[in-house]
Amino acid sequence: MSYAEKWGFAKQAIEEIENIERVDTSKEAERLSTLKQRLDRLTQLHEKVSEKEEVLHLQHIALLTERNLYLQKWRMIEKLGQDQDWQDETGILQKIRQLIEEYQNH
Repeated sequence: MSYAEKWGFAKQAIEEIENIERVDTSKEAERLSTLKQRLDRLTQLHEKVSEKEEVLHLQHIALLTERNLYLQKWRMIEKLGQDQDWQDETGILQKIRQLIEEYQNH
């Protein structure tokens, strides 16, 4: 039985208890009503947690995509520096090389 099926049974149980409440007013029906309220709160919490998990999953994917983009740019800069043997008229490539080496030493 899957995780989703188990939560589906909880929703079915709530519906069944609601049907019983419509026709039965005994003590047992009152006890079932209390259980229904608890089940209802649990299913609401589950839905909120599921929504939060989905948001976190999407944020994680966005962060990974951003990280990969920056790593790709970093590799392009490294390749440019290596292709130029880290030499240029302005000294920018040498400064970039120093930054890379400092970063790698941390």
